[in-house]
Amino acid sequence: MTSTDPQLTSAIYDSITEFQQTAQYSSLQHAQMRQYLAEHLAGTVGAEVRRLSARVWELERPAVEAKRNEIRQSFTELIAAAEETKDYEGAFDVQCRLREREEQWAREDAAAPAVRSDAD
Repeated sequence: MTSTDPQLTSAIYDSITEFQQTAQYSSLQHAQMRQYLAEHLAGTVGAEVRRLSARVWELERPAVEAKRNEIRQSFTELIAAAEETKDYEGAFDVQCRLREREEQWAREDAAAPAVRSDAD
């Protein structure tokens, strides 16, 4: 069985319980049966949510990279302008800010959902 998100499992369990109050299915009468069903659905739904999140990230990636390249270009132009006016301290400051931004982007990329090659 796959690991499930406890919050998702709880939300599904509550939904099944509400449904059972209306439907009165004998198969969902026992809390343990509702819990098993909730865990199963959470595993299935959770995997699909992760797959779709990864796909959204994959589709958004070109726009994200284009925006990052615009920002890199702005930083590069600021550095060049500062060096041209012999403001080496200012150029260094902008280089540090660019490095911080690149590190932030690397952390964001590392936290992004993984796109599996066998998906679809």
